[in-house]
Amino acid sequence: MIFSFNKIRPKEQFIKYRNPLLIVLFIILTVLNIASRIVKVDVVHSLSNLSANIPTKQLAGNFDLKDIRSFKGLPVTSIKYYDVPNSKGTVIFIPQYHLNPGSSSDDSKNDSAQKNQEEIFKILENLHQKFNIELVMMEGELFGEVPVDKIALIASKVEKRNDLAASCELLEKAFNKQSLSPSVEKSLLKGVDQQIAKTDREILLAGAPLKLKIENSTGNNNVILYGSENKDTQDESRVVVRDYIYLQDRMDQLNNLSRVGQSTSNSSNSSLRTANTLSLGNNGDNWLNLLEKLISYDPLGGAFRTLESIAISKGNTDLGDLLKKTESLYSDLAEGGKIQIASSSNASAGPSRSDNPYSSMIDKTQINNLMKQDEEKINSIVIDRRNRETAENFAKALNLENKKIGILQFGAGHEQGMVEELKKQGLSVVVITSSEVSKRNSQQN
Repeated sequence: MIFSFNKIRPKEQFIKYRNPLLIVLFIILTVLNIASRIVKVDVVHSLSNLSANIPTKQLAGNFDLKDIRSFKGLPVTSIKYYDVPNSKGTVIFIPQYHLNPGSSSDDSKNDSAQKNQEEIFKILENLHQKFNIELVMMEGELFGEVPVDKIALIASKVEKRNDLAASCELLEKAFNKQSLSPSVEKSLLKGVDQQIAKTDREILLAGAPLKLKIENSTGNNNVILYGSENKDTQDESRVVVRDYIYLQDRMDQLNNLSRVGQSTSNSSNSSLRTANTLSLGNNGDNWLNLLEKLISYDPLGGAFRTLESIAISKGNTDLGDLLKKTESLYSDLAEGGKIQIASSSNASAGPSRSDNPYSSMIDKTQINNLMKQDEEKINSIVIDRRNRETAENFAKALNLENKKIGILQFGAGHEQGMVEELKKQGLSVVVITSSEVSKRNSQQN
């Protein structure tokens, strides 16, 4: 704690207090005060420029970015501050975990990413509403404002989801008044809920900032959403990550084949299991996908039509019409296609085992050496270069939008390097760490 004695005249203090202990204490505190004015240390708790870069209205009331109590009830575990002398602005950096490269949104390996995006959305909403912070930059999108057509596409999906949820709620109330077939009703409502949950997951994995933008896109609540990536680096990142996934998959394939060879009695079943546990698919050509196409059916469609018939037979045409409308909304949402999730390192555009350039390689040492080379490229391109370019782009965005503060959501593994690059741009940094990121960081340490 720093004490200031600018208004206290030393002579009067010595006259007033003759106790030697008080005099010694006064001298010590005075020295500490002078030292704090001379030495400028770049430490986490230094906040001298932070307040200066936040407009007055953003510090109004009882909300203060430097106080974790401002985030009470939110999934925030820590707040760190990095001050830059004569700062040009402030970055609120929120580390994130996103969709795993090469995976789809319904893959269970993305459960943690979904939870993290849910947490970050709550934090973003809080920052936007309490501190009136408008500028948000997200990982994965090209530098500049995120295209309107992409936002509109996801907004349309959100609207369809909400329409289905509202219609389903009306159905549930109607069933409570007149039950048609309890078991079929239960099956139908469960299926609709699952589709809604699937859509919610897909929307969140597209990125919490996109959801925030969709819900705050007009008037005084407008969110200005920017991408962070440079196209050349994004393309290079995708190539190297895709190559690394191919190598990983080939190594997994060889390891699994070795294990299968050790148990010939179950070789057939083991081969089938192996073929479906690896990270790469076959673009719909593997036996499971073909089998699913052959036996595909629409259980919910049958449930809707069964209940419609019962409702009409009982003279309840209103309920029949509601069932027909809900079925249409359900089909529209389910058949609407998946959201294309952007990521500078995302290889989900369809890496296929049939296209794997290493499919004939059997030397594990050679594969390991190639993986090490890719890891070096990942460090230099996917991590270091992107950190530098993102920091530069964030500084540009602040200038373009005439802002002194903004939010950057980026990969958790980039935190240390990103903070340093942002400081080089003359920007003070506030790091807000969510619960899921803290949990995963502790598991890795």
